[in-house]
Amino acid sequence: EFFVNGEDGRSYSTTLDASVDLTGPVGATPMNATLTKDNTGVIFGGDILFIGGTLNVGINQAPGAYTGAFNVTVDY
Repeated sequence: EFFVNGEDGRSYSTTLDASVDLTGPVGATPMNATLTKDNTGVIFGGDILFIGGTLNVGINQAPGAYTGAFNVTVDY
């Protein structure tokens, strides 16, 4: 969840990467998540951008912490 703020009444659009690769413990197979966004507004005044997705986990995926990075762009 991200708070999007700007000049009141100005329109904006958002884009984000379609997926993100996640790397984990040494020797673990990387995972991938497909990303989706859900924001109902396109006019500034204090909007919230929700980002979710689907995590693709392998059948023998090693437990542990996995990290990755993705881009979100707000244009107005």
